[in-house]
Amino acid sequence: IDKRMGGASNLEDFIRKAHFVDYEGTRAMVEAHRVNVPRSTGIIQWMLNSAWPSLYWQMYDWYMVPTSAYWSVKKGCTPQQLIYNYGNNKVYAVNDEKADASLNASMTVYGLDGTVIGESSTSVNMPMGCSFEVFEVPAVDQVGFVFLTLADASGNVVARNEYVLAEVMDKHDWKKYRWWRTQVESYADFSALNALTAAEVAVSLAEVDGGIEVTLTNNSPVVAFFIRMALKDASGEYVVPATWNDNLVSLAPGQSLTYKCTAEVPAGATLTVDGWNVAKSTLAL
Repeated sequence: IDKRMGGASNLEDFIRKAHFVDYEGTRAMVEAHRVNVPRSTGIIQWMLNSAWPSLYWQMYDWYMVPTSAYWSVKKGCTPQQLIYNYGNNKVYAVNDEKADASLNASMTVYGLDGTVIGESSTSVNMPMGCSFEVFEVPAVDQVGFVFLTLADASGNVVARNEYVLAEVMDKHDWKKYRWWRTQVESYADFSALNALTAAEVAVSLAEVDGGIEVTLTNNSPVVAFFIRMALKDASGEYVVPATWNDNLVSLAPGQSLTYKCTAEVPAGATLTVDGWNVAKSTLAL
């Protein structure tokens, strides 16, 4: 957090950045396996849940609330997905379904100010068990956001994936490699995220059978980054269990997406929405 993010100004800022580090780092582990199949033959995640309150390594925390790692791994393990490979700065198509697929792949890269740095799209034939290069990601200035989408011929989205990249990424000292860790020689610089322009995100909420639906609309010319949605009871505690189809999400400029949370909604419940550059809002159910 100190070397990559420019440090933390207070506890809330530290926790937000810890969630980001956890999200990116844990997803990279499972996605590195997927893009390197069949040379990579398997992966072990230790551990599923935490035996004590902590911010790293587990998919569920001490209170059985999904962590940032859970949401990133869920996205990274989507059977048919586009994945950014940190090893060579390229995007791969992977297919772990038990059937071949023909889909449309698209990539849009935004700068900190919302400027489109690069756009690419192509149709991809994805054999069962495949992993192959689709796009090369253009260079970014300071920090950039990569939005990846797989869709079928009718435009129905099959998978989404988003990344944050720095102008200069981490450099590893491979001579100091150990099977559990590789020494970092110099760190990527994500400190520009600290000055990310505020985004205006409209939130609409609807109670549906079995839970709630939340629609987020980014009414800004910049990316609305790392938005967290939390269903809480009347005392302000997380409702558990609460199963979201996605969370800790980022929205491109002008993008609107709807998310579903399956839960038993108690009386007096509220929805809290906040993000890296999105002001906190609380809606009553």
